[in-house]
Amino acid sequence: MKYDLNVDVLETIRERIAGYYAGWGFEDGRTHSADARRFYAPDLDLVLYDTQPPIVGFTDTESLHHGVADRAAAAGIRSVIFTPGLDQIQALAINNVAWTITPYRVTAVLPDGASLSLAPTQTHVWERREGDWLIVHEHTAPQADYGDLAPTGETVESLPGRSDAEAEKWVDRWLAAGGNRTEPSVRRVGLGVPPAGISIKRRGAVRNWRRPGVAWLSYLVGINVSSGTAIGRDSLVVATDGPDWQIVHAHRSVPFVAASRS
Repeated sequence: MKYDLNVDVLETIRERIAGYYAGWGFEDGRTHSADARRFYAPDLDLVLYDTQPPIVGFTDTESLHHGVADRAAAAGIRSVIFTPGLDQIQALAINNVAWTITPYRVTAVLPDGASLSLAPTQTHVWERREGDWLIVHEHTAPQADYGDLAPTGETVESLPGRSDAEAEKWVDRWLAAGGNRTEPSVRRVGLGVPPAGISIKRRGAVRNWRRPGVAWLSYLVGINVSSGTAIGRDSLVVATDGPDWQIVHAHRSVPFVAASRS
């Protein structure tokens, strides 16, 4: 199956990514969230990682964008600027679904004028609807290794919403095998394949969105660390051309508060 985007579609999505990151930024507490929200599908089951807890639904997404600026302004943060690496974007697609990997830098100007900068990586799953490419899943990965993880302090047991029994059985087999599949087409973001001795178990439901030839899955995992459990987030994009699901994109992360290396 061919995954590459054609040049025109790639350029369209690159332009949307540029607008998306510009819309997230703000200065002096004034958010441009109205610009960012227009890139999301207005779906009740839209999932966003890596906030704590995960964001589910467009309404909560809208609140998140306002809340980020409000909380930052209350803390005296003067501005937050998001700068995507547009020339480093990796983008693949199956039919009307595309997924992108974007490295970006977020820079905040603190009350004393000093700057704080982080360089995460973000996965987006896009779906073409009535000619527009809209975000249907979002996953941000802070820089971290399994050896750096700290407990998240979260008590959440599952993503809300309906489960998918078939997807849960498939994910459990994937986790039991250590997530060590190495198909040539798979792209990994975030924590990657766990080293020996790291126990990872699914927590709660697997959310599964299927389209012709492709599906994307989201679920939570418990990752054992020396001092407790870090609650991780998994996103998978799978090709469904035939009876077997083939992973083409795997993204695992923990919230920024659990990633001690930044």
